[in-house]
Amino acid sequence: MNKYESVIIIGQDVTEEGIKALIARFTDLINTDGKVENVQEVGRKKLDY
Repeated sequence: MNKYESVIIIGQDVTEEGIKALIARFTDLINTDGKVENVQEVGRKKLDY
C-alpha cells in the first residue's frame, strides 16, 4: 500500500475546538477509502510575510 502525507492549513480565527472538529472530519474523510496511520498536530505557527 502506498503511503502519502498531507498538510492542512487552517485559518487563524478557528478555535481549538474547531481544529479538533476539522481533524476528525478530515480523518473520517480519508478513512472512507484509506487509513490514517498518524495525526501530528504541530500547533499554531506565525507566518512571516
